[in-house]
Amino acid sequence: MAELAQPVPTDVMSHALTAQFTVLSRVQERTGIRFVHATDMEDGFAGGTWCPGDFTHRAYRAAWGPVNERYWIDADETERRRQVLDEVYAGIGVTERGRKAAIFSASAAA
Repeated sequence: MAELAQPVPTDVMSHALTAQFTVLSRVQERTGIRFVHATDMEDGFAGGTWCPGDFTHRAYRAAWGPVNERYWIDADETERRRQVLDEVYAGIGVTERGRKAAIFSASAAA
């Protein structure tokens, strides 16, 4: 199957697991579930979002049971928070959701 678009907390957890190859291998072996991760889904504009009842939500529930709402932030709230961060980051020269940076060191400015 293709990678599921997932909320940021779940994606961060996926990164942590894939960084720990041995742990991930054991989890896959015990559960019979293969984890697939594709960074092309992480564009910051469309990837990594979900809505209650969508495919990501249903697939997660089928595999793991009910979601803990504390850790699942839906698409609308994710975008709202990203827009807040976009403004903060733009103030220090980071734009396009981290794709572009114009940060100059103090020594370069002197």
